[in-house]
Amino acid sequence: SWITLESPSPATATNIYTFNISALSDATLRTDSIIVSGPGANSVTVKVTQTTEQYPSFAVISDVHFGNSTGEGPMVKVPRALKNLSSYKKLDAIFVVGDLANSGAADEYQQLVSVFGDSTNYIYPIDRKVFMLGNHDNFSDIYNYANGLRPFNNGNLYPYDQYMVIKGYPFITISPRSGNAEDDTKASYGVDSYPKSVQDTLSKWLERAATQCPGKPIFVFTHIPPKYTCYCSWPGEGAGTATPTWSMEVLNPILNKYPQAVVFAGHGHYPLGDPRSIHQGVNPNSTRQNYYTVVNTGSTTYCEIEEPALDEGGYPDGYDNVTEGLIASVEPAGNVEIQRYDTRRNEEIQPKAPWLIKAPFDGSQFQYGDMRDADDNVNGKTIRTGLPAPVFASDAKPVIKTTGTGVVVKFPQAKGNDDNIVFRYLVRINSNKGYAIRNSWVFSGYYKNSDM
Repeated sequence: SWITLESPSPATATNIYTFNISALSDATLRTDSIIVSGPGANSVTVKVTQTTEQYPSFAVISDVHFGNSTGEGPMVKVPRALKNLSSYKKLDAIFVVGDLANSGAADEYQQLVSVFGDSTNYIYPIDRKVFMLGNHDNFSDIYNYANGLRPFNNGNLYPYDQYMVIKGYPFITISPRSGNAEDDTKASYGVDSYPKSVQDTLSKWLERAATQCPGKPIFVFTHIPPKYTCYCSWPGEGAGTATPTWSMEVLNPILNKYPQAVVFAGHGHYPLGDPRSIHQGVNPNSTRQNYYTVVNTGSTTYCEIEEPALDEGGYPDGYDNVTEGLIASVEPAGNVEIQRYDTRRNEEIQPKAPWLIKAPFDGSQFQYGDMRDADDNVNGKTIRTGLPAPVFASDAKPVIKTTGTGVVVKFPQAKGNDDNIVFRYLVRINSNKGYAIRNSWVFSGYYKNSDM
């Protein structure tokens, strides 16, 4: 037995006994009993439980879009992403935050199962694979999702929403139920995707998680980000004027009751190198109802940029093969560290500046508000301004090469502050009299990372 009597030995009539308990090795939890017998039939049983403190680590990817043919395609991009993310450490789970299939067709889920079910696509095995619907998964028969993912649910129909506890930490997945999720101009904005039954499920599970795992973050995964949170969810950050955001607002009042909620969302395909890809609110009483953490999870298909920001539009050079993912790890001190990865080049994005969600998870340690929150910052929290501004090297200068039809102008990249990115450049062409002939917003290409 792992419990042995140490002293006195043999037992005497004294009422103080010392027991030796061996170290816990392979098992994470074990129980046993100590039975103390007295004269006659008198005895008392003391149950002993031994456990080890554990801290989960998990990967998050999104928008794998099986059936999409952009760039190298998902049958190349997704296996490579799985291999790269699973090579860094042993992970407890991987969460795939919606848009599993491009059109929701049955054969697209067959492709997904063939990739995620292939053990050769993982360096360290990942036993728990968790999926949820995206708006693209609603384009066809929603049954294709539940039926197609049976292999990941012991042959049973795969659930739309899930509640689980991993190493003592709560995890919640919530799926949208509509393919028309991003149109925030409708009166029913978000309700089609997250009807009352789904809202009630989220409310019930958040309350359960807060009670069952007090003082800990509650990890929530859903395809469409709440409005006024991460990059792609604020007005003007959508795909032009037709789609002012890639977000919804219906879950905001539910999540706003839980500052310990850490929400992972996809949908926008926006790059992880942008500091706006993580957001924490600054005002618990804001009408925006965004006083929790939301993390953009990027895409494993291709990248987008908000269209009005660049003259190139929403798909700058190299967008079609940008694939990214996250690894989140709970630290012994209780904080949650999030590392971002370029899963095409197998390199960490801004390794000197991982995101850190600090304990206690009551909002007091929030540090990822930014300039978009300035009008809401009644509590005087420090918000990110992007300053000091990026700078060019002292010897930087443009190089101009004439061509048959004009000129090509090249210049070295500027350097951002604190290992942050430079998003774009304003290139102004002046006449010989100093008048501006043309202004152009040019993308820096920061999502190419080491190939920038």
